[in-house]
Amino acid sequence: MRIACIVEGTTEYYCVPCIVARLGNIVIGVISTNGTFESWEKTIQTKVLPRVIAMAQKNPDKILVVLDREKRKLCCGKLANIAKEILEEKLHSKNHQCRIGMVISDPRFESTIFSDYESVDGLRILKHGITAAFGPTTDGVNVLAHVKAALRPGASYDKVIHGPALAQRLPLNDPKVIGRSKALRKLIKEATESS
Repeated sequence: MRIACIVEGTTEYYCVPCIVARLGNIVIGVISTNGTFESWEKTIQTKVLPRVIAMAQKNPDKILVVLDREKRKLCCGKLANIAKEILEEKLHSKNHQCRIGMVISDPRFESTIFSDYESVDGLRILKHGITAAFGPTTDGVNVLAHVKAALRPGASYDKVIHGPALAQRLPLNDPKVIGRSKALRKLIKEATESS
């Protein structure tokens, strides 16, 4: 498929196209929303919609939107449904037939790419492994707080270096790894389902 990506932040900007391409797709563009508002509807209408309309001009098979749940009270599925309804209604009104795929990470995208516990614990910036504290899944886990607490002296987590390295190594066909993140499962589904 030809997929255009609308993402929220730096990590997503570098990682989502990598994962989408590894799943056999052609990434025809990626745009960041540069953050979101507290109001979900305002975020979708102000930050996401203009970018979706711009990407629709490239005639992709699908526009994949990847955002963070953050501290919002609604579940990821409900947030995705609200966003998809707003975006599809507006695309229809402009006579665009492009499909929308929504992925909401809980709480942030890092919880998606940190589902490969072996790679995470192998990060050289860490004094010790941290994934035992995650539990069986990364859903709802602030993984970067665990990283920060376990950094070697003088080390730091870099979204442009470490995020893409984890995304590149992420075993996208390992049921154990995929089972640790709902957002990862949804991302794989959206990037491989053509209808």
